[in-house]
Amino acid sequence: PIVIGPDSESRQWVTAAADAAGADYVVLKKIRKGDRSVEIVWPDIGAAGRTAVVVDDIASSGETLLAVAEGLAARDFSHSVCVITHALFDAQTDARLKRVFARVVSTDTVSHPSNAIATAHLFV
Repeated sequence: PIVIGPDSESRQWVTAAADAAGADYVVLKKIRKGDRSVEIVWPDIGAAGRTAVVVDDIASSGETLLAVAEGLAARDFSHSVCVITHALFDAQTDARLKRVFARVVSTDTVSHPSNAIATAHLFV
């Protein structure tokens, strides 16, 4: 697998996840063009046949993750999953993300249908 962060804010999460998994990682560059418009700048990475694990901290409109998914498709990744710390998006965005990622999961820090990662044990 390769762990992918969509922007510089995701670096801390991406590096921690990649280190824990012993995986490669890359942090992309995001250029915000408006509230719901972003451009993702990709470095030259070997993607064919690899699994992409996209890690983001906060997802609200989903536009950044959808832009990353377009880039994944264009680069011939074999499989992609999305891991989000705080899922704030609505049901329509959830459906859009599930069409482009094989799995979408989030922590339970914000109640959301995508919650699959428990965090309570971190506070004991």
